[in-house]
Amino acid sequence: MIWVGGVRVSTIVMAVLLLTAAIARHDWRGLLATTAWFFGFETAWQSTNAITYLAGHGMVAADLGWISAGVGWTLAAHLAGVRVNWPFVLLTAALWVVWLLQGFHANYPHRPFDPLVEVINESAKTAWGLAYLVPLLPVDLALSLRPPRFRFSPARDRSPGLGANAGPAASPRTP
Repeated sequence: MIWVGGVRVSTIVMAVLLLTAAIARHDWRGLLATTAWFFGFETAWQSTNAITYLAGHGMVAADLGWISAGVGWTLAAHLAGVRVNWPFVLLTAALWVVWLLQGFHANYPHRPFDPLVEVINESAKTAWGLAYLVPLLPVDLALSLRPPRFRFSPARDRSPGLGANAGPAASPRTP
């Protein structure tokens, strides 16, 4: 079962992860990050759904409510200093485009289930959550999530085979 009371389990898990990171940091802005993540995703989903399926039919009050809440919470979080991890934001955008190209369908409780739609939906929501979670992580853990940077510096390269002055790697230390 992927829903609990009509809410996706992955939404609950990401909210718990974000709140745990916020509590661990002793930083109230983590609560804003959690709220901005939730309302930001729902705003994007509601807006896309309204444009995709309600074009020409007008937006309903619920859509406007979600959009207002999402813009408000996201702006409040940003003004308070909450930042996102841009590679995950870009991944979310790319997944969103894929989702649109697939028809922007979504699974709902008690309706036929489409696994591909669920994978795209969950991937987009998870990437969006990681965009807010990574900046809340301790710096050393967040840095380990970045792709490695390779730099070549001949002065620092002490691999064996560079000659007599190859450094500690060329000759083992003796007591």
